[in-house]
Amino acid sequence: MTHAARGRMHQSLVHVKPDASLGLLWSSKPQAFVRPLRCAAIDLSPSASITPTLAHPTSWVMPPAKKRTKHAAKEVQSPSGVGDAESSTSQNPARAPRRKLRGRRGSLHLMPRVPLDVILEILFHLHPRDLLNLSQTSKEFRAFLLSRENAFVWKAARGALPGDLPDPDPFLSEPELANLMFFFSCHVSALTTVTTAPLGRLLTQRGGNWQKCGRGPVHKVIWLWFKRYCAVCLSQMTCLKGEVERRMPNIGMLVRIERCEWGAFLSVVNSRQYESSWNQNVNRCHAPQVDLLEQQCRDVFAAGGGVDEVHKFYQAQRARVKAAAELSEKLEDWSKGERQRRCVEEQRMKDKRFEDVLDRLRQAGWGLELDYRGREIRWDTDGPARDLYKGKPVAKLTDRAWPKVHQSLKGYMTAIREERTAPKTVLQKVDSAIGALYYIPDKPTAIDLAWMPEGETFFTNFVRDVSPVASLVTLWQARFRDQLSAQIVAICPSIPIGIDPLDLAVAVFGCKSCEARPKPAAVPPALRYPHLLSHECFRQHDRWVPDTWPLPIVHAYQQRLHDYELETSRRCPFVVERISMVAATRARAILTTLRRDANQTTAADMEEVGCKLMCIACPAEERLFMFDWSSSVRHDHRAADLIEMTSVEIQELCSHEEFRWYPDAFLAQP
Repeated sequence: MTHAARGRMHQSLVHVKPDASLGLLWSSKPQAFVRPLRCAAIDLSPSASITPTLAHPTSWVMPPAKKRTKHAAKEVQSPSGVGDAESSTSQNPARAPRRKLRGRRGSLHLMPRVPLDVILEILFHLHPRDLLNLSQTSKEFRAFLLSRENAFVWKAARGALPGDLPDPDPFLSEPELANLMFFFSCHVSALTTVTTAPLGRLLTQRGGNWQKCGRGPVHKVIWLWFKRYCAVCLSQMTCLKGEVERRMPNIGMLVRIERCEWGAFLSVVNSRQYESSWNQNVNRCHAPQVDLLEQQCRDVFAAGGGVDEVHKFYQAQRARVKAAAELSEKLEDWSKGERQRRCVEEQRMKDKRFEDVLDRLRQAGWGLELDYRGREIRWDTDGPARDLYKGKPVAKLTDRAWPKVHQSLKGYMTAIREERTAPKTVLQKVDSAIGALYYIPDKPTAIDLAWMPEGETFFTNFVRDVSPVASLVTLWQARFRDQLSAQIVAICPSIPIGIDPLDLAVAVFGCKSCEARPKPAAVPPALRYPHLLSHECFRQHDRWVPDTWPLPIVHAYQQRLHDYELETSRRCPFVVERISMVAATRARAILTTLRRDANQTTAADMEEVGCKLMCIACPAEERLFMFDWSSSVRHDHRAADLIEMTSVEIQELCSHEEFRWYPDAFLAQP
């Protein structure tokens, strides 16, 4: 089939008119691209055959695959039993074990049997990287995709990329561009053997192992040269400006004639940008370009051309170098944009995986731990956010991969749970939240809230959110006031409506622990609300006999708090049963002595009256003491022995030099 017939067949199958300029997309040099292909060089001449067999006008048939044969050695028993076995082993040597391959084998073996228009439609949606990989799967795909006539497939794949990847013509072919932009192996490979003879001699003289490189990954691209070179090949594929001048004396003549710089007709790069082992501030040239320029200069000067021919050659070379520099700049800009887009997409995938891990952890019962850690969990590289800070891309979290991820995070989440439920953490945070309620005079402690029935949910599912503490404190205060009021109502049952029992003059409370001590050791206190909460005996567990916890321990968190308090501060909850009402009973008797109604007389009324009392039961030397009504509650005598003093008695007593006055302020001391 002739070349024209094949062109007409393409027009009829894919309905695409081939462009006459497509042939310019492919370099006339045989080394179309160096790294990914490990086969022999392809003949890209117009007279070359397309190679795929067209058994039908609309089908692309691949030759049948060869049947697999077993190469294992079989022992053949001979009459002697020895010689035949040895000959059998020598004729069928043991075959080396196959290399394990990932994925399914032979998944593309039927693809060449698909109609050509369907194959082309599939190829139009592939990435250039996929096209280059597909060209390595079989000889048929290689010949088809590397044909100049099928350059429109590569152009369609390049046009579908984000951004504006420029047309590489005439410096690179489409496969060369795909290899440069999307593959990260050294470009010195077996295909370099077909380079120009001067370059081949140069590399052979330098002794480099340049024919079998292909190592990678090489992320540094020398854009002016459109190449990727590893550290070993980079030094071999470059030459200094002085070396070029010594090899090519005609170059120096060209520089003097045109009065130009080396960068005008050679792509010169600075070594500092690409290899730290090079000397700094040294300009280097590309050896293949130098070889080509040497050959062209030799041809120009050998032809005996005059100054006009030299000038024409210089202008053409200068234009080519300038165009190559512009193309390299566009490719570099596109590569930077692609790297940025890839980073954004990778970060989006990492964020999506992080959110999926958090959702699955909540479903697995770790929601309280995640709420406790809050936003800080995103910055902890040991937890679910560890994939956010990896330099490599992450895969989507699947049901198959989740058990392994969950198992790796169990230790981290367990540590957070232990920290969340630690008594020290709970008590510190709750006490801090209570201390922030500065407008509340009678504040409970975290231990008081922990033994409230309403605090079970808060302490069992404790997290960093301590907003429920304010409502628990308000509820505890209301309940505590009701309990104290009930104690006062038991002493004064006829309190009128509208009078708060805690405002009455008889609302004086004592401590059973202090009253149980020997009298010379301490004076029993007489405390009013809310100063009652400041008395330390009600909060210290070791001041009570027997030394038992005042409230029952029902929940597990209460047991943890109980054990922690016994080892540290030994605090205990405030219970009303430990309050003594002896002082309130004495205060009621004193008011009765003063002929005042204990059910209606408030503490403010007694302060306005300002009555002064004297104990007639005390010895004569102790009658120099004068009490007001509230301090008299602390006096250890009968209420009937206290008499109200007149103004004359008060004046005479105050004039005595040994007079002692117990004001009402003494009552407020804990």
